[in-house]
Amino acid sequence: MSGSKKNATPATASSSKGKAPSSTASSLAGKEALKLVNLNEHKVMNVVGETNLYKKDWTDPEIIAGKTKWNPFEVITTHFAEINGEKLEVVILIPKGLEKTKNIPVHVKFHGGGFTTGSASFRPWFQQHLVDLAVEAGAVTFIPNYRLMPEANGEQLLSDVKSFWDWYLDGSAQAAVQGQATFDIELLLVSGESAGGFLAVYSWFILKPTLKVNVLYLQYPMLRKYQRDFGKQKTGKCLGENVDLSKVDWTVETCLDEIEKIRAAGKIPQSTGADFPQRLGITFALSASKRWGEAFAQPDILDMVPDVNPDLITFPRIYVFHGLEDENCPAKDTKEFVDVIRQKWWGENMKRDTLKEAKEWVVYTEVERQAHGFDKLIRATDAEWLKDMNGGVCKHWLEPASLPKRLIA
Repeated sequence: MSGSKKNATPATASSSKGKAPSSTASSLAGKEALKLVNLNEHKVMNVVGETNLYKKDWTDPEIIAGKTKWNPFEVITTHFAEINGEKLEVVILIPKGLEKTKNIPVHVKFHGGGFTTGSASFRPWFQQHLVDLAVEAGAVTFIPNYRLMPEANGEQLLSDVKSFWDWYLDGSAQAAVQGQATFDIELLLVSGESAGGFLAVYSWFILKPTLKVNVLYLQYPMLRKYQRDFGKQKTGKCLGENVDLSKVDWTVETCLDEIEKIRAAGKIPQSTGADFPQRLGITFALSASKRWGEAFAQPDILDMVPDVNPDLITFPRIYVFHGLEDENCPAKDTKEFVDVIRQKWWGENMKRDTLKEAKEWVVYTEVERQAHGFDKLIRATDAEWLKDMNGGVCKHWLEPASLPKRLIA
């Protein structure tokens, strides 16, 4: 299965892809299509200015399913830090009927959104197969928010991730569940989709050797700076509609200028969460203008890897899958990451005959004919490759095995 190419179940996979309503298309075509800043709220807004693209009555299957996805859980919303008067929230999901015993496992999930949109509370982006996994494992799930770009830069965003883990480790996370569960902080699964995958890997890098991550589970992770390349095209797709690329540079410049004006006026613009597709305009504009990296201003994951010293004792099991038609986060970047982890951290630190063990420890599956975010509605039972992957995740999460002795001799 490692590094294999799989087909998603066609009927199921297609059901996870919905179209934006016609009102969105007409808005995108209007004069205000690329207005991004609402000075009254001091926050960068969505692609159509003051028009909120996210409507509760959407018929998109993901939106409909999202309304009930968390029905199996008791939901607690609290905060782990406060920045400039704004709370950084964390959503906690506790399976209903969970037996209040010791050794309850923990799942920490980082949401995606290109570091510019998304939120912990946006249920449609919590994949159905991960809902099922948490319920099956009887696990408490933590989903932290973090400050979003471009109001925040990468250093601030990553500091929020560090703040979350400090909160997790100092006993505050246990207190936050309000006596509903006693969990084992060392039975730890860390996952993330898209940009959340970046933060999941980053968490592994900063946690070791303080805390062992048993399993790292990445879905179509963003491991390089987010950049869309449209070549010589004059338009690019945003929410399924064509956007005039000649306006993109102006859009980004205007947005960043307005943020600086707000700062100069003594205000501190910041956003800590947004329900898709709010702020999608700035996501698209930063990537299409190739200025996302400028706004982030930090190394990407593949740049960080050479500087991270191997720690084979706390090396987690890693499971990754990626759709081969992903235009947002190319699968080739994930393949490069997997190869580097397998070959550099295992091949260079151990005997050559351990490559088989490396592939079993870092499991990678490429899914044919699937684009970014294709797994929102599917269950593990819908596709054999996903059933195998989630089975491996659950096994090594709940029954962590030490490295084979001959590998650390």
